[in-house]
Amino acid sequence: MTRTLTLASALLCTCVVAHAQAVITTSRATVDLGGGTWVELGRGKVVVASIDRWGDLVAEVVTSASIEGRRVRAIVTVNSTPSSPGGRVDWAQECLVSTDAVWSMPLRGGHPEDVECTRATAPADAAAMLKHRPEVREAIVERSLEMPDEVVSMSASIFTRHGRMMSIDVWADKGFAGLDGGKVDPLPARVAAAHAGYAEELGRSVRESIFSMRGRTALPPMRFSTDMLPVAPLRVP
Repeated sequence: MTRTLTLASALLCTCVVAHAQAVITTSRATVDLGGGTWVELGRGKVVVASIDRWGDLVAEVVTSASIEGRRVRAIVTVNSTPSSPGGRVDWAQECLVSTDAVWSMPLRGGHPEDVECTRATAPADAAAMLKHRPEVREAIVERSLEMPDEVVSMSASIFTRHGRMMSIDVWADKGFAGLDGGKVDPLPARVAAAHAGYAEELGRSVRESIFSMRGRTALPPMRFSTDMLPVAPLRVP
């Protein structure tokens, strides 16, 4: 599905929230990020689908980073449509997995016509991943923040039959502890069970928001190893 990203003027917002309950807010969803120091990296909009007699279905995209000093420990992105237009949307291609570096499973308990999934990946090159998020890369360079060489990725998404969608994507350095999510399916090499467990908890958070009147939820707790991992300034091609 082709998506068109339009960056908002707040892309290089300098908003920093430290030692308080930081949040990511869209017109439909509010995600409590927890404590620590967070900096908003950007806001924008993306076309996620086209609906007959409705037109483009647009989601708001908000990205924030958890930082220690100048070091980025995690990046969280929330995508959320502001409302459900009511038209039918074919989301069949949204949760396909095409690489053995990704673990994926459907969320449990949803409507059979909804598309729901969680994902966790093996560590991947951060600079390569940022090439697919140029607006985030630009914000990191602008602030002279330091990215780890590699990050793990965890996400959860829900796409409803009536055209509502929400996703939470988390990138974290390799010191991310994740969560014990209980029994999971066999995992690809280098995908940690604790990261798959965290992705499952992300799924519960997305469900809590998208199917509620208030749209409020909380990011699962983010815990890291005590020792900082080696980082390097972002490599600019």
